[in-house]
Amino acid sequence: MHRVSLTKVILPGTWRYLGQRCPHIDPSSVPIAGREPVAIARALDGELYQVGRYEVRNAFLVVKNTARFLYVRPGYSGYRRVAREVFSKVPWNVDYDHALSRRIANAAKPAYKYVLLLRVPPSVNRQHGHFEKKDNLGSGIPSICFADDRIFDKWLGRSPLARRRSPVVLSGYSTQNVVLHGLTLKQKGHWAYAIGMGDNDLAIDHLKKSNA
Repeated sequence: MHRVSLTKVILPGTWRYLGQRCPHIDPSSVPIAGREPVAIARALDGELYQVGRYEVRNAFLVVKNTARFLYVRPGYSGYRRVAREVFSKVPWNVDYDHALSRRIANAAKPAYKYVLLLRVPPSVNRQHGHFEKKDNLGSGIPSICFADDRIFDKWLGRSPLARRRSPVVLSGYSTQNVVLHGLTLKQKGHWAYAIGMGDNDLAIDHLKKSNA
């Protein structure tokens, strides 16, 4: 008589497998934009790295355990090249998109100098475009800001209308509207994919610690 194992096997190439590889990081603790590289790294409790020949003033990584967060200057035209060097390789088309739109980053006073870069399905990226033209920044803009529910949807590869979002969130980005919920294992996989993670650890030989 053969015993039937009830243990659930999670295989490579699945969202749940990638979710298992992702370290426990509260989504609400990850800056989507900031003014200084060191302050962004400190907020993540991670280490700041220069990527190869790219100057930190244009792009840099914050590494926290197996997760790597790529931040770029909103006006930097080479952000796709940097992303291809530090994100895992995939055989399908992707968009490398700023978590906080460049228009909103520059609308803050003072402007946010660096924005988190995400890997997003092209169709999803297009659907979010309309909502990235609006903001409710007001006054007293913090030096670091975090995702709201609409940006969180993009991060997970979801349409901005996939969930019933409040008119306040859909009316434009505000630093007051932060994400307050966690992630399922499958959602962690989507979340990890969007910041460039894959089924295997990525090379670090082209990274150099920075004190910028």
